[in-house]
Amino acid sequence: MNTYGKYTLFRCCTSAPHMPQYEQATDLVLQGLGLEMQEVPEFGCCGYPLRNIDQNAWLLSSARNLALAESRLANIVTVCNCCLGTLKHCAWILSRNPDLRGSINRHLEKEGLRYSGNSGVKHLFEVLDRDVGLEVLGDKLQNQLSNLNLALHYGCRILRPSRVLEVDNPVNPSLLDRLVQALGAVSVDWDKKLDCCGAQAMATDPELSEKMSRSKISRAVDSGADAICVACPFCQLNIGRLKEKDNSLPVIAYPQLLAHCLGYPVELAGLKPAV
Repeated sequence: MNTYGKYTLFRCCTSAPHMPQYEQATDLVLQGLGLEMQEVPEFGCCGYPLRNIDQNAWLLSSARNLALAESRLANIVTVCNCCLGTLKHCAWILSRNPDLRGSINRHLEKEGLRYSGNSGVKHLFEVLDRDVGLEVLGDKLQNQLSNLNLALHYGCRILRPSRVLEVDNPVNPSLLDRLVQALGAVSVDWDKKLDCCGAQAMATDPELSEKMSRSKISRAVDSGADAICVACPFCQLNIGRLKEKDNSLPVIAYPQLLAHCLGYPVELAGLKPAV
């Protein structure tokens, strides 16, 4: 795994139509840091919506994207926790089931593709922290977020199941904290940091989803946060709905903050009037 030195950007189905500020800010970050990412127009959905409906369809969807990255000798980088978890879980399952991998490849052969397990999958935050490095990141900054108190929301799918994802400590993560602190902001201590926001219940139980989000917002306010900073566009979409309803705390994606700190105008980063 992770045998290639090149990256290809895997764009999330949620961010493009619903959270354009996340996608635009990500593009600004890549530009500002000089990170070259291949675009693969043939990429499709990661298969996440199919996971609880048809496992074979999910695995085929994910494996096809992984095979497309392999065909370009590149690893996948995504900004979406759900895409990250889905693609990595597919790779984990297929690495342990050669018969299933063979069945998937027979379908992929119709497109001239083959999944071998050679392309790795990373979250953008891993690239920033481990490949770019916080020292290099700090040298690129033109603005600092001094005195900005942020309640961080990691989201479920970037941390769990930890044996599959291997991104961070699932009960005491620090990746997003380090990235936020590199910008001069403060990560406040709050007890809902690792709780689910309810995004996965949006379609099936919207009342429960809203209750879970309201609970997080309430505790973030109690912690003294100026805003909630999220790692996933799906979480930003879910919690951010209440910002529009109640004029509650701003819900900001980390790439938006980083784009601003790299010198891009707040309007381009999609921050105004949040920051």
